[in-house]
Amino acid sequence: MKTNTSFKAGEIICPISADYTFEHGELVLPDGNHVRHGAKFNATIISRFIITTEDLAEGQEVLVDLNTFVYEAVESQQMQIPGFKNLPDVEKQRLYTYADERVRQQAIADGFIPRRSESGMDVVRTASKSSLVTVSRGNHEAQSVVFTSTGVLLPFPVRSTIELPGERHLRLTGGSEFIRHACQPNLCLEIDGDCIRAIALRPIEDGEQLTCNYLYTEWDIAQPFCCACNTYSCYGFVRGFRYLDAEQQMHLLPYASAAIKEKYHAPSLSTASLTLLKENTAMSLTFEGRVAAQRYIDSGTVLFHVNRFRVQPREVIIDNLQIPHSCDANCVLLESRLVTTRPLLPGDLITLNISTLFYEVPLPFDCLCGSHNCTHLVKGFSSLSDSEKNRLMTFTDISIVTEAFRNVSSIESSSPLVKIIRDPLIGYVTSAEHFIPKGTRIFHVNGFILPFPTIYTVFLGEGKHLLFSEGAQYLGHSCEPNTRLYVDASNGIADCVATRDIQPGELVGFNYLTSEWDMAIPFKCRCGSLSCHGVIKGFRHLDERTQLKLWPQTTTGVKLLFKQNRRSALPTLNNSIVTFHENTNELCVARDMPSGIILFEATGFNVIGDEIVLDDIRLKHSCNPTALWLEGYVVLCRASLRGDAVTLNINHLIYSTTTPFVCRCGFSNCVQTVSGFAGLTDDRKEMEMLYVDPQVRATAVNNGYCIRSSSPLVEVKANGRMGQATFAKEDIIKGTRFFNVTGLVLPFPTIYTILIADKQHLLFADGAQCLAHSCDPNVRIIVDSTARRIECVALRNIKKNELISFNYLTTEWDMQTPFTCLCGAANCYHDIRGFKYLRDELRQNLWSITTPAIASLAAVEKGVDAWMQIASERLFLENDGSVHIGDNMKEGIVLINVSSLEIRDGFIYIDGLRLRHHCSPTAALIDDKIVLIRTVNRGDELTVDLNCLRYEFPKEFVCKCNRFKHEHIINGFKYLEEREKCSRIVFTELSVRSAALRDGYKLECYSSSLVEIQKGNTGMEAYAATNISSGRRFMKVTGLCLPFASVGTIQLEEKKHLLLSDGAQFILHSCNPNIRMCVDAVNNTVTCEALRDIESGELITFNYLTTEWELCAPFRCECGNENCLHDIRGFKFLTGAQRMHLQRQVTPFIRNMANRHTFIQLPSFLKKNTNGMLQLTNTVTRGTVLLESSDIDIQPTQVSLGGDAYIIQHNANPNAVFVEGRFIALRTIEEGEVITVDMNLFIYDMKVFFPHAFAEEVKGFRHLDDKEKQRKLYLCEPPVRAQAMHDGWIVKSTSPLIEVRPNGKMGQTAYALKDIPQGEKLFHLTGLVVPFPTMYTICVGDDKHLLFGDAAECIAHHCEPNVQVIVHEEDDSLEFVTFKPIAAGEMVTFNYCSTEWTMNTPFVCLCASEHCSHTIRGFSHLSKADRQRLWPITSTVVRRYASREGH
Repeated sequence: MKTNTSFKAGEIICPISADYTFEHGELVLPDGNHVRHGAKFNATIISRFIITTEDLAEGQEVLVDLNTFVYEAVESQQMQIPGFKNLPDVEKQRLYTYADERVRQQAIADGFIPRRSESGMDVVRTASKSSLVTVSRGNHEAQSVVFTSTGVLLPFPVRSTIELPGERHLRLTGGSEFIRHACQPNLCLEIDGDCIRAIALRPIEDGEQLTCNYLYTEWDIAQPFCCACNTYSCYGFVRGFRYLDAEQQMHLLPYASAAIKEKYHAPSLSTASLTLLKENTAMSLTFEGRVAAQRYIDSGTVLFHVNRFRVQPREVIIDNLQIPHSCDANCVLLESRLVTTRPLLPGDLITLNISTLFYEVPLPFDCLCGSHNCTHLVKGFSSLSDSEKNRLMTFTDISIVTEAFRNVSSIESSSPLVKIIRDPLIGYVTSAEHFIPKGTRIFHVNGFILPFPTIYTVFLGEGKHLLFSEGAQYLGHSCEPNTRLYVDASNGIADCVATRDIQPGELVGFNYLTSEWDMAIPFKCRCGSLSCHGVIKGFRHLDERTQLKLWPQTTTGVKLLFKQNRRSALPTLNNSIVTFHENTNELCVARDMPSGIILFEATGFNVIGDEIVLDDIRLKHSCNPTALWLEGYVVLCRASLRGDAVTLNINHLIYSTTTPFVCRCGFSNCVQTVSGFAGLTDDRKEMEMLYVDPQVRATAVNNGYCIRSSSPLVEVKANGRMGQATFAKEDIIKGTRFFNVTGLVLPFPTIYTILIADKQHLLFADGAQCLAHSCDPNVRIIVDSTARRIECVALRNIKKNELISFNYLTTEWDMQTPFTCLCGAANCYHDIRGFKYLRDELRQNLWSITTPAIASLAAVEKGVDAWMQIASERLFLENDGSVHIGDNMKEGIVLINVSSLEIRDGFIYIDGLRLRHHCSPTAALIDDKIVLIRTVNRGDELTVDLNCLRYEFPKEFVCKCNRFKHEHIINGFKYLEEREKCSRIVFTELSVRSAALRDGYKLECYSSSLVEIQKGNTGMEAYAATNISSGRRFMKVTGLCLPFASVGTIQLEEKKHLLLSDGAQFILHSCNPNIRMCVDAVNNTVTCEALRDIESGELITFNYLTTEWELCAPFRCECGNENCLHDIRGFKFLTGAQRMHLQRQVTPFIRNMANRHTFIQLPSFLKKNTNGMLQLTNTVTRGTVLLESSDIDIQPTQVSLGGDAYIIQHNANPNAVFVEGRFIALRTIEEGEVITVDMNLFIYDMKVFFPHAFAEEVKGFRHLDDKEKQRKLYLCEPPVRAQAMHDGWIVKSTSPLIEVRPNGKMGQTAYALKDIPQGEKLFHLTGLVVPFPTMYTICVGDDKHLLFGDAAECIAHHCEPNVQVIVHEEDDSLEFVTFKPIAAGEMVTFNYCSTEWTMNTPFVCLCASEHCSHTIRGFSHLSKADRQRLWPITSTVVRRYASREGH
């Protein structure tokens, strides 16, 4: 081998792949170059690279002493050298400097000790004989030269190298490589080129071990270690200069090597690498100079192209970018590209696995990646476990894989059916391990998708390539394969399936030409088959016949590219429909199929002999063909069986031929001689007419052929420019049916088809194909899509010899051949293109005679309900286009959902559908819906009153409806009579109603003299016309019930909403109403009942939440009531307490809905007795949660749950209490006892619920005596407490030091009656322990929360409190103790966070102290400073929670 350019010493000439061999003492490289052995060498081999040891000129021969590369020669490999091991010691000492690192390590392991002539040092073995060290030869003074030496320049690091400036490295030799590290060394190494000089830093004695500080010379140490020098300045874990802190670096910098100083002063990587990344929005540089994903990046994305790279310990350098090593790397280097192997999230660092780049890493290093599969010590691919090798095999360079095989590394196959072996001719291949029957799936590959091809990929299509792995990458190529690939491009999956039985030991392969459009690396096939394709370049390079032969096995990706690059019928072939016969290569039907199926597409045909060539597909002629060619499609013309050959009839395609031929189809109806349509008899022509190409048909007519009619009432004859048309042979009476014809159903239209259903077009003949078009036709077409048959029906009487015609627009959605109509009718449509192109008004005029298929397509195309309904059975159109009801229907039914409307010329257009005005209409527009407002019969016209939609028309119109005897003028709502306005106001649009108000319209309330409608702040509002006493019922309203909710409705039942009228629609909402709505769902009525006395002139209101489960139009309440619920969305969204407050007012339907949505599951210790009451089946202890229910129904002396499913009765001495949706045992309850509660604890005033039916013992908390209130207060529900305090009742304290008094928004709080010293116990409390927190509990243990009283519950929160709460977990009690003096009149407070880890009800603190936490959410949400400040007064329970968290 000679150089092709000049080289400096230490430069790489070329790499050596793993496929090298020896011949006659020479090293033979895979590219054919020979490297001769020479004792006087000018290059050496280190880490698989040939490196110059001196300057070389261009054209100079490269000589290497191969003993530096081979440790022990193998005779069978024709090396003709002894190898390093067998050299004399003198020769070993000379060559050791240049030997490959692997050779050096083996020599030292065999006892070799390198010795050079350098004065001042010796190499000796340690006492344990396990390693070599360098010691001083003689005594040396400080600053004296201990030794000088030379090294070998290298372009990359290996063991025992020192970094030089310019990314070069100097290999230490002759003993200097064994100098150990010390943080207080006795040597300093000075480097000049390839010369090394050791300077004593202090006096050194004879035999003393020589040391230097590695941090002076190493920027990043490959194998970090813990230093054991034990000096006061020891650096501990030694990783390299770059990892020192700034102060340490400044201390060592004066002694550091030139390379260290160069890197220290080098510009940051973000600057050096900006050129590469400035246009890459997917990646960015971190502050540490690492490359990270900037956004989400898919797996298989090419990040950038890599021209060159170099490897340092723990990282790969690409154009100055540092890519760290990771054993679980997210990127790989493939085909000079950096590619992601899994999706990257923003911020993910880009990593590479160095083991995929080297079989043996020149300089092994400790891995610190921390991944689950970390190898800890990175030595290269060779040291990986077999499982890791197999996982990374696909991403590893081929030379490394080759070396792995050479070293007897096996490749596992994911398929137990095959194994991977090495074939001497073609390399690594798959071989059958066992017998594999035909149809067996051998490999299922679901893996890595790349945007470029490699030697191991399969083309998926759309620029995607699936990278094979797990042994599938070694599937060989064969021109007569025993497997084929099935590719799922959308999911990135490929299956390899046996196409025949495969015997054990047989090579397994597929035809690469079927999966690759263009081979990444073409190669010469050596399969040896008779049909071998020679050089395998890809499918695109094959001839037409070969492509046709391989087409059935070709993957979809290749077929797609073929279609893009060539005009051909092949890409239209569907293997599930047609296939090529494996022997004759004749196109056949793939399965049993009916007629009318499209087999494939073709752009044109040629007749060659007895074959029809459609693009590049050849079909045989047959007088009884299976298919016909129409409009560019080959279509089955008769039912066919699997395996039937696809044939055509040449007589259908050409009128006459100059080269007739004898037909040999063998069918009974064979014409013998095939000369085109002209050569057929008239009877045969008529029989074949259905299948004849339109151009052949036209040519026959032009040549005098007359088409026959199958109907005795019709004849076909010439009609001028129109060709042949149908005429009445005799008078035909209106309604007569004729031309009952059938034919072939096609999935596409032709000039002679009629649409009978979606994508079904009937190709017919028998003379009916000559029916002419007219815009004023005398027949219509009736379609029977099931029988595939059409008939003509006379629309009027037809005279003899009159042209028979129908309107093509009524049967064709999109005309295959549009034309200009010449019928001359007054209503001529002129351009006949299909029903699709008509405007809505014209569509409506034709609707009554259109076919069902056209009506269906029109409805779907419009996509709106109006046209869907007229295409259904609910509505139909008369001949004049008016819309009528299709069945008997009751009022309230929604007929049409409206998307858009327009009023024009006395009509309303609903999404383009025209409805007429009527002064006594059948329907109205309500909330964008056309709703029936009275009962109708089938055939009644669907009409609306336009006066309800416009207050005033810009232009009046004349109405001719039958409500009045004479024509009358329609001007709009403004001009109606007062009584008319009153009856129609409920159906008017909001804009009409608003205009009437502005114009001074006043609605009279005819249903009640107690109510009057006036204009108020929100529009029309209802007011009391006189005083109305509490409990009085008035204003009974009936009206139209709708199946949907509207702004003016009240819900009676499910899907039944009463449209309020007669002024009731103007009753407003209030959270503190003065009436309730009494509903009669049977008679569809609503009556108002006064909840309290209403004064004359007072606004009448009810609570909308009591009648609506979910409002159709939620709103923000501004009633201003102190109990305002603000967001009014429906009863469904209320809390249990809010629902309880409204129970008297809710309608039966709302109550039923609440019960329906309440799920109650009885625990095992409860059962329902015969009276529906809940009874204990086992004894339970005090504080046990008996039952949970989010919704309870209040009754005078009991509560019901789940719609009266379960009953809990009142008892003044109960065994349970209701606490925030749960029933809790107040004491131990024995087996057999019935659960009871004191309803006074959660009902404030029962009179509100039942004004006339309350019981004396259950009046509510408000009516208890004061002593009873004080005793039971701690068990009351929060709304009851709040209402009692709001009404002025004051909580009394049991402590003589404390009083409770009102405190504004804070309710009632505790104050000191006199000065209280520090350490004073204010309260010692017990109570009821419940297993959940409430707003009035204190945590006394894990899942233990104490409900307590004695006015201690009125002690407020403060972020700087004066009281501490001491929890006694042993007896579930509390003590409130002052921890600072409290002055008389000062508010008594404690910090709620000191007792609660997480607050049940967070709140905003108003204490305004310097340390205020603002939002009080519990100790767990406090800052670290606040936790430390509160720690001395924090309860033991909260401290325990904090310790678990790690506080």
